[in-house]
Amino acid sequence: MTFGRKILKSLTPSNGTHLPEGTLIAAPAAMFSFDPDLLEDPETFDRFRWYKKCLEAEGIAAHNTNWATTCARDLVFGHGKHACPVRFLATEEMKIILAFIILQYDFKCPEG
Repeated sequence: MTFGRKILKSLTPSNGTHLPEGTLIAAPAAMFSFDPDLLEDPETFDRFRWYKKCLEAEGIAAHNTNWATTCARDLVFGHGKHACPVRFLATEEMKIILAFIILQYDFKCPEG
C-alpha cells in the first residue's frame, strides 16, 4: 500500500462513499504493475517499461529525466505535489550501492 493520506475535511466522492475528517486512506500502487488492462504483457520483465511510458505520457525529453522523476503511470514515489521528498536520497543511495559493487567485485562472463 502507498499514498497514505489523512482526510482533513469530510468529503463524499462520486461513488457515494462518505469519508469523515481524520480518516486514513491508502491505495495499492503495485496493482498498476500487474494489471493486463493497463499493461501489455505485465508478466514479462522490461527494465525500460515505465521509463518509456512516462516519456510517452508526458512528452518529456530523455535528457530531462532522472531516477527521481515521477509520472502518473509509475507510482512508486507518488506523484504531484505529494510525491515522496526522500526519493532523491533513495536514488543517490542506489547509485552508491551500484558504484560499491562495481568497485569491489570482478565480473566476467561464464566460459562458453
